[in-house]
Amino acid sequence: VSVTESLALADATTKSVSFTPAESLTHTSSATSAKNLSPNQVLVENSLREITIDADEKDLVVTSGSTKLNKIKIINKAKNPSINYGTILSGTKVTIDNGFEVNSDVDDSLSEFDVDVTFSAATTFEGPTGWDGKLLLPSFSEESIPDKTTESQDNEIITTTTEKFSEITSVEIGLSNEEIRVDKPVRLEFDGDGGDKGFVTFFKKPGGSVTFIEAECESDSSSGIPSGEDECVVDDGSDIIVWTNHFTKFGTAKKTTTASTTSTSTEKSGGGGATGTGPGAGAGVGGFGGILATPLTIHEVSYDVCENNIARILIASDADKLPSVVIHTTKLGSIQATLSEDQPYEELNKITKVDKYLYEVPLDPDETFFMTVVTEEKGVTSNTVQTAVHVTECKQTIVLTEISEEEFVELDESIPRLFDIKYQINDESPQRASTEPKEVYVDDEPLTVSAIVQSITPLKRAELRFASIDQPRDEYIAIKMKTEPIEAAQNLYKISATIPPELITGPAVAYWINVLNENLIEQQSPEFIIGAKPPSEVNASIEMDIPTSKPEGTRIKPSIFVTNPTDSALFGTVSMVVDGKIVSSETTFFQPGEVQVALEWNVPESGTTVEHDVHAQINLYGKVIKTESGILTTYPDSRTVSLTATQEFAPLKDSDGNIVAQPALIYASDIEENLRFRVVDHDSHCFIGSSDECLVNTSTYDQRGGLESVKHGDIIYRVRYSGPDAPLERFSITSIDPFPPEWSVTLEGKDGLIPEASALKDTKVKVKYRTISEINTLFSE
Repeated sequence: VSVTESLALADATTKSVSFTPAESLTHTSSATSAKNLSPNQVLVENSLREITIDADEKDLVVTSGSTKLNKIKIINKAKNPSINYGTILSGTKVTIDNGFEVNSDVDDSLSEFDVDVTFSAATTFEGPTGWDGKLLLPSFSEESIPDKTTESQDNEIITTTTEKFSEITSVEIGLSNEEIRVDKPVRLEFDGDGGDKGFVTFFKKPGGSVTFIEAECESDSSSGIPSGEDECVVDDGSDIIVWTNHFTKFGTAKKTTTASTTSTSTEKSGGGGATGTGPGAGAGVGGFGGILATPLTIHEVSYDVCENNIARILIASDADKLPSVVIHTTKLGSIQATLSEDQPYEELNKITKVDKYLYEVPLDPDETFFMTVVTEEKGVTSNTVQTAVHVTECKQTIVLTEISEEEFVELDESIPRLFDIKYQINDESPQRASTEPKEVYVDDEPLTVSAIVQSITPLKRAELRFASIDQPRDEYIAIKMKTEPIEAAQNLYKISATIPPELITGPAVAYWINVLNENLIEQQSPEFIIGAKPPSEVNASIEMDIPTSKPEGTRIKPSIFVTNPTDSALFGTVSMVVDGKIVSSETTFFQPGEVQVALEWNVPESGTTVEHDVHAQINLYGKVIKTESGILTTYPDSRTVSLTATQEFAPLKDSDGNIVAQPALIYASDIEENLRFRVVDHDSHCFIGSSDECLVNTSTYDQRGGLESVKHGDIIYRVRYSGPDAPLERFSITSIDPFPPEWSVTLEGKDGLIPEASALKDTKVKVKYRTISEINTLFSE
């Protein structure tokens, strides 16, 4: 354990469950005292604010409930770290005055910390009878979740759904055999598992089984746990956060759901075309076109191996993304089908909930069989349907699922439909309305809204309805819209109305269209929003907290704060600008006071160190307020060099000479049977090699954690080595301390042989870098 700050690393090396051998500990002198400490215990000075645990079984002894400790970092996947409140235990309870955060690297990776746990100030822990006041801090705990398969049947159709769980990250907190309760919820953040990655969360009580967390937090705060729940989960788009009132084992797992169907029903088919090509009459079809729980369906499969050598697949899906269609053939292998240029249902798809798509794919003229697999993605769920087709004729259309009239109940022609909704500010050109807020506003100007309506009966009424953005929608104002039949187009009408400026109030106005035909059938458009500039002076300030360096290919999420000094809300767009280009923005409302806005940017990969000019800005009714500019340096998080090249692994620097990334790991592998690695640092000190002077000669895999800790100078290195006799000889050297810049990695013959130049050229050494960064706060003028 050391009380110095350790830096998170910028890349991951493995998902293994290895751990680092214990090391010696150091701490500063202190007036805080405790008696009879065990060798693995560390006395926490009351004034100490941060401590790092880098070895197994370390126990932090706290002697005061008002200790200033506010951060604990657990690195090197240290096993079973704990904090000991035994001296301040009262019965079965412990109360702490100050909250603290635990950053835990549970998978020994070169990435940011994997799990962050935050305890609130004035928290009381309550343990079971006989509890000694010792709490296990978050550490890796192996967990497996079995596959879950269910079947459902409807007549002759059997649907099989399988849920699989992978990439499981599990941590144990509190006690391994009992439950710890807290009077203020604790926050657990699983870094990088949020967004559309398919991760789910779970907990497991001592002696119990895995329980998935279904309750969704009402907010990312201690008050967000719904009534009656003990834990909840929230996804902020990047990380997964759990709030809990108890300590057990918590974790995340990537959930993959697949579904398939089978049927013994007889399918309809129609064949024909040239004769003599197919091996016989009729068609063989296996599988079923649809899944009961989703509209995903294969309606038809047709093929032609006479002239066009093509297959066409007609499917139906209500997923937001286009489904994937793949056919597996005996001649051409697996082929990804593409959308046909001819889409017979293109117009109907504009007004139906379940869309139909026609795909096509080439076939070999001698093909005899192919399997069609259609997959759609809905959030974390993946649905799959498939069908097998035996090519028995020259041309054939196989109907798996008929398109019934019931599917088009929603296409009732008596329902009026709205198209081409546009807005026009004053005398400017009309623009298409969008449900996504944009940097558009009126400044004491009229707003005209128009649309086209299709209705088989004449329109009885058309209204433009609107309300101030902070006003209940049932308190809207309605303006009758002018209705004109469109000449030479049956059942089409153009409608329009203008909202006078005196009826438009800030900070923005919501508007929508409502129509009613003579059959008394009503239709309403979506709601649209447009800004309304207030008459008073518009002003605000903006600031952005952004790191000074970041690896390429990662996502950066700056903290942006907008301060509205006025007494009323404002409407505008906050943007992150990189090298003069807006890379991320959000249009929203800003209540009086300070508002935080979440933006993010995926750092592009360039393969070299790049300095980007960055700033944030807010556009309020045409007034743009910018922060000062700052520099964000991005860099490749790894570099590969040949053994024949100069192996200088120096820190990466910006143009001012500031270090932005430090080498953190050296790795190489080789398959040459008669050669082995020799690794020497800048002062000719041998780390890996055959001679006795080298620190490591043989495999480290039989040692604790598969690693050997070696100290050279003031630096402690972690060496992992397969040994020279492994089929794939490989090594890695890492350290939390700065690396020397110059290394020599070569191959030497096991029997004094000199390696050929080609062997040296083909063997690569990879270096990975650790980010060295500070937070740069950029203010507006």
